[in-house]
Amino acid sequence: MAEHLLSERMIRVGHPEWRIREDVSWTSQTGRIVALELSNAGASPVILDGSAAAIWQILNDLGSAAEPTISQEVIARFHANRKDVERPLADFLARLEAARLIELEVRFTP
Repeated sequence: MAEHLLSERMIRVGHPEWRIREDVSWTSQTGRIVALELSNAGASPVILDGSAAAIWQILNDLGSAAEPTISQEVIARFHANRKDVERPLADFLARLEAARLIELEVRFTP
């Protein structure tokens, strides 16, 4: 039995994916996003424009996505270099997480 559990754990791999939190309301107009965490009465709206708004829209379009997938989408949309995208993207996603607008969800695949 222990061998079965061990082999099952070895096969199941978690894939962290970013997604917009369920308690966040947002709207867009003319390339600008305004997002607000609704579960915090003291939260202030966050305004995203330019590439920040594009990344938010990518997250919305994909529903949830791993960071490499988001990076690939940004590279494709902006015809950018991978090295110019990856670190700033990671920093931006961390700031959105700190603002409680997005969260990291781990999905397991068999």
